[in-house]
Amino acid sequence: MLPICEEIDTVRMEKPYTESGKESVSVLSGQMARLLPFFQIQNNHTGKGIMDIKKFREVIARREYAEKISQGEWYDEIARCNKLETDILSEDIPSTIDFLRNDCTPDEYSWISEVIDDIAEKTNSRELIDCYKNLMSKFPEECEKYNIAGSIESADEILDWKKKFETK
Repeated sequence: MLPICEEIDTVRMEKPYTESGKESVSVLSGQMARLLPFFQIQNNHTGKGIMDIKKFREVIARREYAEKISQGEWYDEIARCNKLETDILSEDIPSTIDFLRNDCTPDEYSWISEVIDDIAEKTNSRELIDCYKNLMSKFPEECEKYNIAGSIESADEILDWKKKFETK
């Protein structure tokens, strides 16, 4: 697990509001940036090697934290985490499949659903998407709660579309 400062959960953030009563996202982003110096995740994936499970879990932790403190409003950080997650999971298909089958937690499975279509587009791997799909029976609660079947359907459609147009 990440060396997260114990004080994070007790930090009181002043919530800046605009006249309309909504939080100012730019000010909120600045506050969050000051709270996250302990997360220094670099995108150094070259597309060669095995899946870096430790780095993947660091990205998931950062993504969860960004979601928690911003209620989904920190778009640039969420997009950055999603890209890193996609890169890590796309780096080496056999080791990613091995991770999914043997080490993936229910929480990780649900976070992957946000990027499974990006992974399909990047890898063109039917085997990887089928492996992810086959795990639906292992994680039924997550599938129901997060509509993972819809994410898998989207990934399948991307692969079908790419296959259709790449053979022409």
